[in-house]
Amino acid sequence: MEKLANLSDDYKRFNLKETNAPEKWEDGMRSTGEKGTYEWWYFDAHLEDGSILVIVFYTKDITNLNNPLSPKVTATFNKPDGTKIKKEVRFDAEAFSASKDTCDVK
Repeated sequence: MEKLANLSDDYKRFNLKETNAPEKWEDGMRSTGEKGTYEWWYFDAHLEDGSILVIVFYTKDITNLNNPLSPKVTATFNKPDGTKIKKEVRFDAEAFSASKDTCDVK
């Protein structure tokens, strides 16, 4: 059987520490946004009333990896009664920025 991966080697190859706690830079931008690349960051919150809010920042649509940078943000709000509200906002590529050192996406 062929070996697919050795976890310790993979950590070393990607300059990661063997721990469950991510370092700040791991949440930073890891790609260039160019053709064939894709990234996203998300935030989810479980509110006291049982509602769930999920906000996702995308560099582009996952179905269009060969397109240039085309950022968007989606927000999905699920109410306890089952009502779902979803919004999407698209932005010009020039309006997008993301740090490589930490999760700072605009």
